[in-house]
Formats: sequence, C-alpha cells, structure tokens
Amino acid sequence: KQWYQRRVAITAGNPVSFDTVTLTFTSRKQNFLEQLKDFKKYPQMRKITLLCMVCWFIVAALFYGFSFGWSKISDNLYVSYLFAALGKVIAFTILIPVCHLLGRKKSMLFWLICGILSNFLAMPDVNINKDWTLE
Repeated sequence: KQWYQRRVAITAGNPVSFDTVTLTFTSRKQNFLEQLKDFKKYPQMRKITLLCMVCWFIVAALFYGFSFGWSKISDNLYVSYLFAALGKVIAFTILIPVCHLLGRKKSMLFWLICGILSNFLAMPDVNINKDWTLE
C-alpha cells in the first residue's frame, strides 16, 4: 500500500514521507441502536443513506414497472423491446446536456422524479371515457 501512497503524494505535490506514517485500523462493533445514533451524529451520512434508499426504491419500481409492462406497449414483444431501445437512445442523448447543466446528483434526482411521475401516469387503469384509457 505504501507504493500507492507515495504515488498519491507525488501526484498531489505533498512532501510528506509516508515511511513515517503508520495506519491504524480499529474495528467497531455496534448494536442497532448505536448505529442509529450515528445518523444523528453525522447528518451527511444520514442524508446520503436516505437519498440512496429513495433512489433504490424508485429504480426498483421503474425496473419492475417496465419489465412487466412490455406486453401492454405492443402485442409483439420484440417491437416492445425495440421501443425500449429507442427510448434509451433518446434518454442518453438528453441526459448528457442535462448532466452538464445540473450536475450529476441533481440530474439523477431530476430524471428519477420524472420517471416516477411518468409511471404514476402510466400505471393506473383509469377509464377517461369509453374510447380512451390510461392502460
């Protein structure tokens, strides 16, 4: 590991010699309540954990929503997958400028929110009138 630390020091222009540095790793064994106290003690960790939990829930909902809904897009499953591929191409071409404009974190949240809102619109079986439904 010291060769890697030396390379990092050279790259960063840091004159510190890592030959005199000793790394100490201590193992922490906590019970469940102590881990919950860490969320109060470290708000940044709490924020990142909650955002990851929300993002994983949204990603899972979108994935399963799309996976089980392919037959409703078209009677032919291959045409449905073709539409999905075209949608991905369009999404990636839109994502790059939005990522440059908003940054990675905000653009990720923006697109996840757009995805879940579009799923809320597409998932319910609502009869608007006798000729048109949301299904």
